[in-house]
Amino acid sequence: MYEIIPLPSNGIFYNSEVKLKYLTANDELFILKPNNMNNPNIKNILIEKLLYDDSININDLLVGDRDVLFLHTMESAYDSKLQFSYGDEPYELDTRDFEIKKLLVNPSENGTYFFKTKKSEVNIEFRLKTIGDEIKCFGKEKIDILKNQIVSINGDKDIDTISKIFDTLPIKDSLEFQAYINEISPGINIDFKPEKNVLLNIPIDFTLYGIVNETLNEHTMNVNNEIFTLVHYGHFSYSDVISMSVFNRRYFINKLFDDKQQQREAEEKQISNMKNKK
Repeated sequence: MYEIIPLPSNGIFYNSEVKLKYLTANDELFILKPNNMNNPNIKNILIEKLLYDDSININDLLVGDRDVLFLHTMESAYDSKLQFSYGDEPYELDTRDFEIKKLLVNPSENGTYFFKTKKSEVNIEFRLKTIGDEIKCFGKEKIDILKNQIVSINGDKDIDTISKIFDTLPIKDSLEFQAYINEISPGINIDFKPEKNVLLNIPIDFTLYGIVNETLNEHTMNVNNEIFTLVHYGHFSYSDVISMSVFNRRYFINKLFDDKQQQREAEEKQISNMKNKK
């Protein structure tokens, strides 16, 4: 089973939509392995597993498109309403309210964009960040990640020259360049303002759903308990349960509990009627 998910990049670099499989218990147990959760690439690995076909190379996927697919995956499996705390105050977020930023600026025929700095009048040719860029730059400084997106400066494509010129840019030019990239990049607007003069950037990752190293055992046990419930009490096969979407798994569990509750209430009512007849 899969869903067709529209991408905010609007088909400019690849398909405008993708087929995405539902998250299953098999996927959850894979994610929850400590070695996998500590892998900085785990979010990308998950999306690659869930892509229904190979029409898009995962490394070519824009980071903003990946974030939309990840958020949709988690919303489909879990609740879109999330609880978190800032300071001592509890807050509730609904991920369905997050603004999806679409790509509205067309690139050059080479798939690149251009920006001219105001003060130094430097012409920068750059590309939007892809998963491949992200993987290449894991653990690097923000400035090096930014340089990796630059294709040429004043027409010069030499990596060393690009680095030297960019390092000499006035801070204001550098900040305006970064702001322009953020402005045109597709993805999710995840800014949240819990109070005046405080702006939080909500991370689109597993921590948003409380899946962190400290809770891995708890989450793993919950998944295994749900699998056991459907296999033991619902008489599903193990293979059916682990390949079932998380949404369907929890639907069947709730129905099973409801049926058991109704059966218990009917039995109690029958016993009560028998006692009244004596």
